[in-house]
Amino acid sequence: MMLSDLKYRFRALFRRDQLNTELDEELRDHVERETEKYVRSGLQVEEARRRALIALGGIEQVRQQTRDSRGTIMIEQMRQDLHYGLRSLGKNRGFTAVFVVTLSLGIGSCTAIFSLMTAVMFPPLPYGDVGRLVYITTPNRNFEQVPPDAIIPDDADFADMKRENHSLSAMTQFEQRNFKLSGTEISLSGAAVDADFFTTLQTSPELGRGINTEDNQPANAGVVVISHSLWQQLFGLTPSVLGKSLRLSGKTYRVIGVMAAGFNYPHKTELDYGDKHIDGTEAWVPLALTPAQRADRGLSGNGYALARLKDGISAKQAEEELSAIMQRLDPLHTPPAFKQGWYAYVKPFRQTLEGSARPLILLLMGSVSFVLLIACGNAANLLLARSANRMHELGVRATLGAGRDRLIRQMLTESLLLGAGGGLAGMGLAWVSLRVLLMLDPGDIPRLHEASLNGKVLAFTVAITFLTSILAGTLPALSASRVNLIGFLKSGGQTGAKGGRNRLRSVLIMGEIAIVVILLAGAGLLLRSFIKLEQVPVGFSSTTLSMKINLPEGYNKPEQRHAFFRILLSQIGALQGTVATGAVDNLPLGDSKGVGLFRVEDDPNNEGEALDGVSVTRGYFSAMDISLIEGRSFSEGDVSEPPKVAIVNQAFAKKYFTGRDAVGKWLLPISPGGSAQPHTDARTIVGVVADVRDWSVEAPPQPQLYSPLRDPSDAYIVIQSVLPRKDVLGSATAILHRIDASLAFSQVHSMHELVSEATARRRFQTVLLTIFAGMALVLALVGFYGLLTYSVIQRSSEMGIRIALGATRMQVERLVLQQGLQLVAVGLLLGLSVAFALSRLMTSLLYEVHPWDPATFALVTALFLIAAFAACFIPARRAAKSDPMIILRSE
Repeated sequence: MMLSDLKYRFRALFRRDQLNTELDEELRDHVERETEKYVRSGLQVEEARRRALIALGGIEQVRQQTRDSRGTIMIEQMRQDLHYGLRSLGKNRGFTAVFVVTLSLGIGSCTAIFSLMTAVMFPPLPYGDVGRLVYITTPNRNFEQVPPDAIIPDDADFADMKRENHSLSAMTQFEQRNFKLSGTEISLSGAAVDADFFTTLQTSPELGRGINTEDNQPANAGVVVISHSLWQQLFGLTPSVLGKSLRLSGKTYRVIGVMAAGFNYPHKTELDYGDKHIDGTEAWVPLALTPAQRADRGLSGNGYALARLKDGISAKQAEEELSAIMQRLDPLHTPPAFKQGWYAYVKPFRQTLEGSARPLILLLMGSVSFVLLIACGNAANLLLARSANRMHELGVRATLGAGRDRLIRQMLTESLLLGAGGGLAGMGLAWVSLRVLLMLDPGDIPRLHEASLNGKVLAFTVAITFLTSILAGTLPALSASRVNLIGFLKSGGQTGAKGGRNRLRSVLIMGEIAIVVILLAGAGLLLRSFIKLEQVPVGFSSTTLSMKINLPEGYNKPEQRHAFFRILLSQIGALQGTVATGAVDNLPLGDSKGVGLFRVEDDPNNEGEALDGVSVTRGYFSAMDISLIEGRSFSEGDVSEPPKVAIVNQAFAKKYFTGRDAVGKWLLPISPGGSAQPHTDARTIVGVVADVRDWSVEAPPQPQLYSPLRDPSDAYIVIQSVLPRKDVLGSATAILHRIDASLAFSQVHSMHELVSEATARRRFQTVLLTIFAGMALVLALVGFYGLLTYSVIQRSSEMGIRIALGATRMQVERLVLQQGLQLVAVGLLLGLSVAFALSRLMTSLLYEVHPWDPATFALVTALFLIAAFAACFIPARRAAKSDPMIILRSE
């Protein structure tokens, strides 16, 4: 009944065809009356009708005059409604402020998360048709533990797929690099790209040209394309930058192009396994592979493969064709254990762009939508309470001739005015919220820093402001406009509004309680997960300082590299306060991992076993505080080519040597040339160390093999010291510059910071959902408290009579508490039921916590009951303290 009535009223108020219909009926009535008058005077019907039309000045003229007068009246009424609404709200500043703040919390939080959603899921990217871009990887079915998007095509496979495919319009290969700007301490993020890089991305430099086929030859690779920001930083945006020299990591490059502002691909959030310390690329140099590199068919390449699908070709079709090519290439792969099982995996670029952030964004958007619903419910309750206090005013207006349509329009006008204030305040709150979001940035949410209040977001804010204003104002307007004139006049202007408002307010409150319980349950599950994750032992010291060194091309001999790291580590280790120092090629929880193929003594893995491999120096375990369980650590004499010894972790020993001693057993590496004999290439296990969380904090430790670090081109230095970080870094940097002034440390972090980065996503989602749940709880309790307070005021006469007839104050308190807790019980049961159903959708966001965790749901129930009881207690105490004599005299 209410919906149909609302539909009719809106059509009568706003639809032009409805106005025309009413106008036609009115005009026909006038014509018929005039015609009857002329018929009574003796004229025929036709003549009488003609005279009536002439007398009325022509039906179209009358229609237009009446339409104009009605339009003028409506405009005047709208002006009056706006003027009256502003004056009325100005007189009730407290009510206006509470309404605006309530609605702004919902609108502001919803706007902030929508801004985040548009930046992450629908970013304006300068890459042409992003929907056609795909990443290509080449997994092997024998590597079951390695994700399919983790193995990059080797250089030879890439060239063959590029030459033989018919599904791709373009295909490019690139790899990330770090440069040091010679003569300064500035480190630049760069990429080595082939000649099709910019073509595949459908972009071109703003100034100059990109890298072409000729540049991509090793002899001609001394050119560079720079970013717009680097152009501004180093050359002041001068157009004469083309041809200038730029010396990066000891090599001179000639600037041939400048990219447009906003282009910084590859960005760390646009690569699945990219260097997370590279925010965006600032310089592009030629990849310039040598003939030997182009012929390499190792287990995995170093360059990412990005391609663009032809029109009409799906990612699945391209994957099938490329997999067929890889199958034909199987016999060419030299490791004998893996001549079979290669295939192609095609992953849409947009899927990588959104990454694992999509479930998080949807969760946050759903949460703030719930907060907005609660804000709407509270706003509607406020309007219902206000309309009850305006009963006399509405009755007088109805008595003086104001129709229900006019009353509804007046109430909706005030609701829209209040909503506009809430929307403006919400925009300010959204701006502040975005600043907070940037402060909480976990670092792995794509383009979070690009979230802003742009035109699309502001349009969304206007839309939800209008929608929430209508939703919050419609039910109160319909309820308040139902004035019983007879009852109003009989009561002398004291009553007359039809009942049902308290029931409506109670329904709204129960709905708010249910929504709050859902949000509290979700926040509780995430909080329990995060607490469990924080308690996971990572297996290494959190105070250890790590820093990376990239050796330039000048260190091209193994002996040079080995000598460099030996001298550097020995001098840092001699510093006062240094407990231990070492080096490793891949840090735990780092960006990349090494995988090796081995046979294990007395284990039936005759086809080879893929193991996580790490190369370390002898002081690494002490610097990281990784316990030695049995055997010994590495010594300087263990450094050889090929390595003769190895150290394994507890997970390795448990898997391959359960119940036996692993020390003294041998491992046989599977080399590209085929199986070697144990007595020539075998590695003897000399020690077992404690497990560490290597791939992620959440993943259990996997079998891991440690080898002596001999001659890396880049490595991480790890230092355990009792001195402050600043002093350690300063002393280590001074030693590095004494050895080679052109080098610099990069990616300086404590291990605690790396662990914090690894858990940042969970921290981010937990903090935000807890904030939203807290906002919802406060809003719901305020609305609940307001409802009970208003109910006590309405029932003041009843309370006074009860007390006068002998009811104790405790009985009065119990009466009010019973009323409130009944609402709580219904809302709580409804909320728990929905929370049970929705919690299954959060499974991927939880860690070692069941979606139906009984402890969480019990705690949420207890928390809300305590909060609700507190909200009930104050109105109950107020009712119990009522003076019956004062109340009865006022009646």
